[in-house]
Amino acid sequence: MLLVNGSEGIGTGWSTSVPNYNPHDIIENLRRLLRDEEPVEMTPWYRGFKGTIERQTQDKYLVSGSWNKIDDTTLEITELPIKTWTQTYKEFLESLVTGSDKQPAILKVSYTVTLRLKMA
Repeated sequence: MLLVNGSEGIGTGWSTSVPNYNPHDIIENLRRLLRDEEPVEMTPWYRGFKGTIERQTQDKYLVSGSWNKIDDTTLEITELPIKTWTQTYKEFLESLVTGSDKQPAILKVSYTVTLRLKMA
């Protein structure tokens, strides 16, 4: 169940981060092991997630949400990356336009940018 549900935590001097995996992939790999075959590599999986998960290195993945361009000034964000809070992401997007004390604005726009978060 650890591979299905994933796990994150910190113990005495140790930390762990195990992503969720597709139960069908786990079952297939268990069947391979029972047949004395090598298991195939699995990619993290989250039920209902419509974004992308891409392998970067042996133990690192790039998790991206999804969005649609409505017009030249409107982006509709339909899926946030896994483990990303809506409020934190809204603040990040706003900082790209307005900047902060530590970093200037990255997006230089002379018009209002509308960001719509579509919640299920």
